[in-house]
Amino acid sequence: MRYRRIEYRYEMATGHRQSLNDTWSGLPGMTVGDRAWRPPADVFETTDGYTVRLEVAGVADDDIEVCLYADALVVRGTRPCVADPHARFLLVGIRHGDFVFDMPLPGEVDVEAVKASYDRGYVIVSLPRRRGDAS
Repeated sequence: MRYRRIEYRYEMATGHRQSLNDTWSGLPGMTVGDRAWRPPADVFETTDGYTVRLEVAGVADDDIEVCLYADALVVRGTRPCVADPHARFLLVGIRHGDFVFDMPLPGEVDVEAVKASYDRGYVIVSLPRRRGDAS
């Protein structure tokens, strides 16, 4: 899994600005093309900050990129289709191909202390609060 901070602003990259309150109501995603999908996610707040947990079963950690913009978190990657290319699908319930998850960062996140990990099919991003900030 690759992790990198990007210094330019999310708003400039996407052309829009969402508030954190907009994120909680359905977690809208940016459009990345017809084939991209958004992985299921849990986003929750603790006394120490926020945690984002994405379900990406079947994705190798080397195929996941976690980007921290000045004001947004973006996680992208690819889940390969492991079926025989000549197989005829009878049911398709697992999304394959490129995925992207994005959300605006709350203003009180300590961007220098953000950590990302991969465990048993989940990407877990810890977004700690800056010291002195409280909810």
